[in-house]
Amino acid sequence: MSIRKKVVISNLLTFLLPVVIGILSLYIASNAVEERFVYEDHFEIIQRIEQNILEEDFEKVIENVKEIEAGGYSVKLILDNDTSYESENYNEYSDKVIGEYFNNANKSEYTIINESGEASCIKLFGNDSSSNDNINYLYMVSTQTRVTLEEQNETIAKDKQFIMKTILFVLVAIVSAVILTTSVMTFIILRSILRPLNALREGTNQIKEGNLHFEIDYLNDDEFGDVCKDFDDMREKLLNSKEEKERYENNRKELIAGITHDLNTPLTSIKGFTSGLLEGIIDTKEKQIRYLENINQTADQMSKMINELFLYSTLDMNGVSFNFISTDLVDFFEGCISEIRSEFSKDNIYIHFITELEMAEVQIDWMHFKRVVLNILKNSAKYKKDGIGNIYITLSEYGELYNISFADDGMGITNDEITNIFDPFYRADKSRSQQTGGAGLGLAIVKNIVNAHNGSIRVNEKYNDGLELIISLPKAGLKVIEEGN
Repeated sequence: MSIRKKVVISNLLTFLLPVVIGILSLYIASNAVEERFVYEDHFEIIQRIEQNILEEDFEKVIENVKEIEAGGYSVKLILDNDTSYESENYNEYSDKVIGEYFNNANKSEYTIINESGEASCIKLFGNDSSSNDNINYLYMVSTQTRVTLEEQNETIAKDKQFIMKTILFVLVAIVSAVILTTSVMTFIILRSILRPLNALREGTNQIKEGNLHFEIDYLNDDEFGDVCKDFDDMREKLLNSKEEKERYENNRKELIAGITHDLNTPLTSIKGFTSGLLEGIIDTKEKQIRYLENINQTADQMSKMINELFLYSTLDMNGVSFNFISTDLVDFFEGCISEIRSEFSKDNIYIHFITELEMAEVQIDWMHFKRVVLNILKNSAKYKKDGIGNIYITLSEYGELYNISFADDGMGITNDEITNIFDPFYRADKSRSQQTGGAGLGLAIVKNIVNAHNGSIRVNEKYNDGLELIISLPKAGLKVIEEGN
């Protein structure tokens, strides 16, 4: 859940929960008050009595009076100065109460209640009520426990206190609900914020200490989850960048070491030849010519190596211009192989071109792609077995790609060497002897040129009879191929 939703829910609960608790508290309190102040309102019954007197329906009048009697009163009904009804519980005490107070009271009052509140005299309208000599009265004397005025006031005070306590209870319940809701939601929201912040802080400390091998442990689907994911993506990019930088640094060191070694050997040779010539050790013309030819041949090797190094550096910095043209690979390989077949045959290297395609149109730079083919063929020729080798070039179609396989029957490489075969100055020949020749830049140049053609190159790890390299190129009009296709 997002932080925004949590805040909205928190605000709603902070408002709704206290309201609900307040309503429940009021309901509970109202029930308590109702139980404490249950009373019988006789006003409606008296109205019905008066109406029935006017209608002279005295049976209903008596029924109404009995309703009052059932409410805990002894009653006496006087109609036209005659007793019309007297309850069974109306006794001498009831007459005494009525006689002590109401006989001397102001008869003009419609309702008279004595000081204790236990007795009432109600003047009823009906019949000839205009004359004070012919009046209808209803005497009501409570049969409940009699209380004094002082006790009644004390009860009223207690009732007021109870009401105040009830109100206080409701207020405390609402305030407590607000505090509880706010505290719980604040804790939840703070936890949602502090947990990812602590994870991010720990991550920044790890990066500050140079450690990039960790992961942010926060996977919640909220705003901070997105931030932590972005942070982790940044960490992975920094790690990849660091590893790539370390790889480039190692390559640079290997490059320097390779250049030093591969230049030092021919330079030492040239130095030895020239020293022999200068010191006069070579006393015959034939030997001098042979030494000079060796010097020239060694200088040519150095020149080729320097040219390869310059080409590799230029390719690595994307400084080479390519002239891509639409080309049929079938025609390209048939023409290219016919040019070089005789030269390789002199070294007992036999090239075979295999395809079932009539046409395979791609966009290539002829000059640079021809270098790719020559570098791969020369690399296979260096590692032939028993002085003879066969190289099989197979062109096939693979979906939106054309695959070009270069498979030889030479010495091959181990699985550990597969990951390094395209590194600059890497050679399966650990001694870097001059017997195999080259500076170890051939396949590194191949990979850069293939990448510039929006293609890819890989080693077939399942090929066991030598070495198989597979180049994948997009068909004309299509773009990039992921490495490994």
